[in-house]
Amino acid sequence: DVIMSSNSWKAIEQALARRPGRIDHVIQFDNPADEQRRSLLTMFLREVAYSAPLETLVSLTEGMAVAQIKEVVKKSVARALAARTGSAPLQVSIGEFQHAARVIRDNPFHPHTTRPRSMRRDPDALRAIRPVQVPPGDGENPSDPEPGTDGSAR
Repeated sequence: DVIMSSNSWKAIEQALARRPGRIDHVIQFDNPADEQRRSLLTMFLREVAYSAPLETLVSLTEGMAVAQIKEVVKKSVARALAARTGSAPLQVSIGEFQHAARVIRDNPFHPHTTRPRSMRRDPDALRAIRPVQVPPGDGENPSDPEPGTDGSAR
């Protein structure tokens, strides 16, 4: 069995959608209502400093699916991070949210890349969004002992 997922039934290739036996069941989930979007935004923004009123963001994401709302937040943070100068604290403005929402809304088939062009040149810039923790002894550091050679079971 195969499970497919799409934010838009219209995006499914019609030859695939209409062919008997290809898609047996369709379950449609409605886009989140105001209260659900408020909860989602609160969850997605829990570690993000932002200056926009939450109710404005709820209105801005009206009609969007959960994945699109999450992408708006990710794009907004990435854009704010790219625009940040020096060691200024990261603060996401309403302008960044509006830009991200417009990109997502205007192009429902957007490939959902979250890095602005300026950040593609600096892959370390993304670590400020989601820190990467490498477990000790992963073999990447030449000073790490080989597993089992220091008497420990790894």
